Amino acid sequence: MEHIKELIKKHFPENKTIRKEQEEVLIVASEALLSGKKHFIAELPTGVGKSLVAYVFAKMANELNSEFERTTITTKTKALQDQYKTEFSDIDIMKGSVEYPCPNTSIHANTRKNVRFGDYFMEIHH
Repeated sequence: MEHIKELIKKHFPENKTIRKEQEEVLIVASEALLSGKKHFIAELPTGVGKSLVAYVFAKMANELNSEFERTTITTKTKALQDQYKTEFSDIDIMKGSVEYPCPNTSIHANTRKNVRFGDYFMEIHH
């Protein structure tokens, strides 16, 4: 567990102070990844700093497991995606299919029933 705590400190932004709840969920998520889990869902209360936890975990994931190539964080709103981009400038944002024209036609993807990827999602590459 000390190795995990060191990684948390390494990847936690210098201008932020880690809270107990954030450290706890990062440890649990890291242990899940180390035990072979490929998916982890955390439900945390308002104000804990879920965005920061997700960002730090994404940074840690590749060091914990070299097979981890990327982390995807899903959000329900474009406003939350914009918040991620504002707070963490080194991430890539991809908004729902409605935002992008379909490459095979001149219409947007949301008008084609067979081209739906669900709600909005964001990929973090490191």
